[in-house]
Amino acid sequence: MLKKTNTLTFRMAVGMAFATGVATAATAECAAYGAFTKAVQDNDFTAAEILFETVELDPNCSDDLRSWGASYLARETFISAVRDTEDPAQSEKLLSKALGYEEHWRTYSELGRLAGDREDFAEAAMLYQKAINRLAEGPKEHKATDAEIEEVYQLATASVSLAGEVVELPKMRSGAPGGIFAGTIRGFVVEEVSLPITYQFNKTEFDDQGEAFAGVLADHLQEVGATRVVLSGHTDPKGDEDYNLRLSVDRAEALGKYLEEAGFDGTIEVLGFGETQPPGNVLNLDPDSDEYHRLSRRVVFTLG
Repeated sequence: MLKKTNTLTFRMAVGMAFATGVATAATAECAAYGAFTKAVQDNDFTAAEILFETVELDPNCSDDLRSWGASYLARETFISAVRDTEDPAQSEKLLSKALGYEEHWRTYSELGRLAGDREDFAEAAMLYQKAINRLAEGPKEHKATDAEIEEVYQLATASVSLAGEVVELPKMRSGAPGGIFAGTIRGFVVEEVSLPITYQFNKTEFDDQGEAFAGVLADHLQEVGATRVVLSGHTDPKGDEDYNLRLSVDRAEALGKYLEEAGFDGTIEVLGFGETQPPGNVLNLDPDSDEYHRLSRRVVFTLG
């Protein structure tokens, strides 16, 4: 059973320091420049939104002005979505509108939270992973603390596990692994990745989801040229503790054998922790719920 989802502090600064810098670059050719910059500096959102359509279409208006205006409109629309409405559908509508102005990791994260609240974890997994990619490749002025990055990452992995289907693990624009496979995010190092590699009840054979994610892992190891991987098996707390410990080792060993048969020729180290290391509970799930037990049944891998 789900409890109320935890949230990050999804708020953007509303400072207008950048506006002053742009306002000094006025050009006579951009007809809406003066009115638009004044509307933004006066925080007249309605006027700015109307004038922005002219700025977008006028080839004489600079890209810097368009970018600055889009950031303002995205920020204000985002704030309205999280502050001024308690209607999730209206919030989603506003957040999607904000993304139309500017892609921001906070906007994707808030949309992921709303998807998680309605228990659409496949959608939440996609959105949180887009947030990760924006954190990794987006503008540095879109600030994020290490704690925020870690929480978004944990929300992404939890959502992937609860999706009930194999969800896409998106790549960065550069082609590098993205989403939960991103190794470093603004200096925050992902030390281990949790995958819902699940098994048939009381067995070491994969179920359908487990086999699919085992294949995803095999492909990832080949793609990144890994030479060593540590596989750590984990179980839920049901049953005998000693039995669960043995089962977690056996299942991790079964995954190691699968990877070898799939062509991985590096070093494989297998560990088993049974029920002794429950997952972080960023979704604030009931620890006795089926959902939390699904998060507990996992394989964690570390490269190198």
